[in-house]
Amino acid sequence: MSLWPSRGLQLQGIELKRYRGDWLREIKNPRKQENIFQYCDAFWLLTHGENIAKLEEIPGPWGWMEIKGSRIYIRKKAPTLTPKPITRAFLAALLRRAASKDGFILRSEIEDKLKSEYEKGRSHERQNVEHFQKKHDQLAENVSQFSKHSGVMIPHRKPYYGNDDEIEKIGMAVRFVKDGGADRLQRRLLSLEETAEEVLRSIRDGIECLKPRAPADN
Repeated sequence: MSLWPSRGLQLQGIELKRYRGDWLREIKNPRKQENIFQYCDAFWLLTHGENIAKLEEIPGPWGWMEIKGSRIYIRKKAPTLTPKPITRAFLAALLRRAASKDGFILRSEIEDKLKSEYEKGRSHERQNVEHFQKKHDQLAENVSQFSKHSGVMIPHRKPYYGNDDEIEKIGMAVRFVKDGGADRLQRRLLSLEETAEEVLRSIRDGIECLKPRAPADN
């Protein structure tokens, strides 16, 4: 509840849910919140976690806010209700709650929680960046070693103009060698060389036969 008239002295109820199972039990018995709901100017579901609630599951008189990282997103605006006048019994229950060990959730506690979740998100983001940076560095090293030993330079980006199938040709050439294509080609060339030599010998023998022979001495 806002304590200043300039912000509107409205009493807003908030039901916090962290687990989907807890939320599903809640919507099976929505009247459980009636003792508080009847005195509220608006009533909200506040979720903290992934996939806890779905928009179509939110009761008509409820709104829905979701905590993500360090921010709170309004998924469904709570309609303005027509609350009953606050009774002394309800006020006493609120004061007992405030005086209890747990008390109300303080703004500082919410801010600390949001800050903690924000830092967790930042840490997770840094870990992801470091992970992909390591993969990038290893890939760059592999490409560098390949270029060093093969003499084939892999372009780092797609060319802006001209032939853009250079990578495909390099890949086909590497696969050709890897699948033994070079060895097969070498054997084929050696076989052709032998065949060519045989043909050349046959031609030479044929030419020798065609040459005029010297007359025999009497």
